Amino acid sequence: MKYENDLIDLFVKCKDAETKRKVLEAIKKYAKWENYTSVALRGWSSLNREQLENVLYNENNFSKNEVQVINANLELFRIG
Repeated sequence: MKYENDLIDLFVKCKDAETKRKVLEAIKKYAKWENYTSVALRGWSSLNREQLENVLYNENNFSKNEVQVINANLELFRIG
């Protein structure tokens, strides 16, 4: 079992609220996700950014134009 310190702080930014709802359904088992904005989620996940992108893009067929995964500890970003 992973400890909280081993989890990765991730943001998932979506193109719109409907996409966010669909994304949450696809990834809810990988972390406890919180609403961050109307189009973004934040969660502490056992998956890293690349693994979560694989779940979204390859397993659930979202596009990079619809969804962006951001590692909050390593990347500069703006969600708005």
